[in-house]
Amino acid sequence: MRVKVYIFAFILSFFVTVMVRGLFFLTSYRLGMSDGQNLVLALVSGMAYVLGAQLSHHSSKRFSSRASTLFLVGMQMLSSLLCYFHHSFLALCFLFSIFALANGMTWPFAESYASAGLDRKKASSSIGIYNICWSGAVPLAVWASGWIISASGPGIFIFVSAGVLLSLLPAFLFPRDIPLSDHSPSEQDDPGERIPGAVRLLFSSRWSMFFSYCLIQLLSSLLPRHLKELGISVDSASFIAGFLDVSRISVFAFMSRTHCWHGSRALLASCSPALAAGFAICMLAGSVKMIIVGEIVLGASAAAAYYAALFYAMFIGNARVGAGGSHESVIGAGFVAGPVAGLAAEKLAASSAAASSVGSPMLSLAVLGTASIAASTLCLLKKDE
Repeated sequence: MRVKVYIFAFILSFFVTVMVRGLFFLTSYRLGMSDGQNLVLALVSGMAYVLGAQLSHHSSKRFSSRASTLFLVGMQMLSSLLCYFHHSFLALCFLFSIFALANGMTWPFAESYASAGLDRKKASSSIGIYNICWSGAVPLAVWASGWIISASGPGIFIFVSAGVLLSLLPAFLFPRDIPLSDHSPSEQDDPGERIPGAVRLLFSSRWSMFFSYCLIQLLSSLLPRHLKELGISVDSASFIAGFLDVSRISVFAFMSRTHCWHGSRALLASCSPALAAGFAICMLAGSVKMIIVGEIVLGASAAAAYYAALFYAMFIGNARVGAGGSHESVIGAGFVAGPVAGLAAEKLAASSAAASSVGSPMLSLAVLGTASIAASTLCLLKKDE
């Protein structure tokens, strides 16, 4: 059953990434939209993603997991197809939000299928394989999106719609319902299955993951313009942007093969500062080499935060759809907070000479970084009850 989930995650992740990351290259290079419009697109889609993640748990109670997954994939296929015919700014705000809503509802089901019914170590390894599958598709999709946009422009939406349809094939073979166990490993009698302070570690990793998706959403919205200003063509720019995701794969592979990081505070304490450093390098770099260095730092630390947050969520929540929904809601919150901070910083930079000299990306980083680094660290310092 899990092999089908891994295949599904790879296919859907590839075509969803072409949509959500390629869209900003299309709007910047072909549709003539501004950074502000890109940030608004990112914001409304992030809000829809949060709503979808929250609704996934209710859907799992009313319908079978397989039927819900098939319906949600169908929504993504239809909304991406409609974008080909209607790709004005307002139309994209609406259709991209529908796509994001359905996507936010889909991933909690896949995460639950990937880890349900397994003990702590097996669940960690299965989550690792799942993470490698979806993340392995991301850089390939980012690289492909530039070439597709260069060749066909809005035809990228047809490509996405056809690919999302392809992901239905493995989804048809999913079990009707997710095979959940009766109780979570944290509640079992075997001491080896327990992780001291797991709830504290979950909240710390979620803060870091939230911060990572704020920065990833900001970078996805702003990096195309930065690369364009450096004279980089759209196909080369998408190739450069893909390095953000290459480093994630190696971190996922390491964490899937080892369990020494279970319960580790040091790993989580380093995530948020490294995220801030990686984003700053990307935004301040004047050369392609330094942008790639920043992407690698940001991607690696984002992967560690993501893996830890998903593992602790499914460990504590018994791999239920609700646990995955909470995990995806944090991601969606990052999708929202990043553009909000970016738009606010853009307004401040436009109205203040001092703020303008710092730059809106750095203002966004200062606000988000201060809050997230402090919160993730305080969670680790709390004593176990």
